Amino acid sequence: MSASWLPQTDSAERAAYLSAAGRVLEHAFREDNGLSPSVRLLPPKDAQHELPEHASLGPEVVEKPVAISASKIHDPRLLAVYGLYYFDIGDSTSARVLLEATIQAKTPRPAAYVALAQLNRAAALAKPASDNGKFSTTQVAAILTPLFTVFKNWNLDVGGYILIADTWSHSAAKPSLANLQVLIAGLHRYPFDSSLLCSTAELYAQWGYRQEATETVERSLRFADLATAEKLRLAQSTWGKKK
Repeated sequence: MSASWLPQTDSAERAAYLSAAGRVLEHAFREDNGLSPSVRLLPPKDAQHELPEHASLGPEVVEKPVAISASKIHDPRLLAVYGLYYFDIGDSTSARVLLEATIQAKTPRPAAYVALAQLNRAAALAKPASDNGKFSTTQVAAILTPLFTVFKNWNLDVGGYILIADTWSHSAAKPSLANLQVLIAGLHRYPFDSSLLCSTAELYAQWGYRQEATETVERSLRFADLATAEKLRLAQSTWGKKK
């Protein structure tokens, strides 16, 4: 799930893909738990509606509904994919339940970690814990921790680096230069990505690291296209002279 080729906007192609993926995942879940096709499955967010194991349903009901839960998904790879599926269909509550379990199980699926970071960012944006709409240190850590797990163990994609920059731009606490060094690693890996170039330079400037901001611009101009170069030079003109 969360494949890069999957259309990111609502479309018939995306809907068809997700519908087919949902059926495949349900089939795998049923097989894993010995459930017949007639058993109604509930998403993780509705687990509280699952009836107790020995509850009486009356003579007219044949089988109890079963909630899809992390405890009933025995393959960590399926757990990760199921979490990403709920993330892709926009069921954030169900996605969070399964993705947190995925990370707790240390499943080697980088996309699951990035998806959880995105959910935590959305939660922080919806309810910032610091003054002036800024993220608290706890919120910043909730976003960055899964991203740094990917950075240390696998390859973080460019979207992950941009998410790191975005998180620090919303932070109430000033990041150190050491905190931002990971973005330089991102620029080395993705030197032609204009969004990452601009985000990194602007973040340095935002927190008063003018020298580093200017050095980032000068280094990036070797790779930037004309539009990005113009944007970088325009931004640089507002930062003052290089120290």
